[in-house]
Amino acid sequence: MEQRHITGKSHWYHETQSSTTEYDVLPLVPEAAKVSDPFLLDVILEKETLAPFLSWLDPARVLAVDLFPDQLTVTRSTDLHRL
Repeated sequence: MEQRHITGKSHWYHETQSSTTEYDVLPLVPEAAKVSDPFLLDVILEKETLAPFLSWLDPARVLAVDLFPDQLTVTRSTDLHRL
């Protein structure tokens, strides 16, 4: 991010912190939102290459569905500890 120093301000800040207008935030890599394998981003690997990692990769994929749902309703009264 571009950093700027504004005369009259006693600190540096990122360009994104200087704007008060609201706008839609786009994903950094739009293609990443549509991949079928979010852990490997649809990279093609041989089964024997992937095999040593399946002991943690498969449980991580299952857990990710619970931790990172596709949609989440956010309210001011939502307590993250109760999710």
